[in-house]
Amino acid sequence: MIPNCFGSDFGDEIDSYAVLADKNGNEFEMTVERIRGSIFFTRGWAAMRDFYDIGLGAWISLVFMGLGRFLIKKIKTRVKRIVMMPVFVPPMRFSIDKCVLPSNVSQPFPACILDLQFHHTPADFQLKYETNLTADDVNSGFLVRNLLII
Repeated sequence: MIPNCFGSDFGDEIDSYAVLADKNGNEFEMTVERIRGSIFFTRGWAAMRDFYDIGLGAWISLVFMGLGRFLIKKIKTRVKRIVMMPVFVPPMRFSIDKCVLPSNVSQPFPACILDLQFHHTPADFQLKYETNLTADDVNSGFLVRNLLII
């Protein structure tokens, strides 16, 4: 839950969607829900919780950057241990599935976000990875295969 004092000052600058990013460029998309005057991050929050392995009672310091973007400044566990933010090249980006958003999401996503939307089905990844080894494959120690993707 975002503190009510923040919500009263800046709540109108946050639509139904927010991005939380750490100093290493890892990003988490989340939906924002307003319940009885309070603002909550909902879909996407569990991915961030699992990514940083944080539990009940953790403290997260956020800096509001505007346009629904927040910088994750610091994360501390319940016993005040600072959680290290992992480095990935390229940085990790966790997106929410925009195709199954609840009907109470009133504000549409910005057009630039909708342009990035893409969906795969399991049928897109049905490749056969069986092959007969040749004598050259065995002698060289390398299996070389050309893959044609259409």
